[in-house]
Amino acid sequence: MENVTLTVLAWEQYRYAVYGCHWPHEISMKGMGIGQQLGWLTEQLAKEPVRAAG
Repeated sequence: MENVTLTVLAWEQYRYAVYGCHWPHEISMKGMGIGQQLGWLTEQLAKEPVRAAG
């Protein structure tokens, strides 16, 4: 795979899966509280329409 970056959307206690990961990754909600995370996710959903699978 080329040009792939993992985007981690999990809470901090679940992010251990990417620690030491050799793939490029970003943790967009790092340092945010739960309310801020929900707000961030809501903003992201508003920016890009949901596409049906298939």
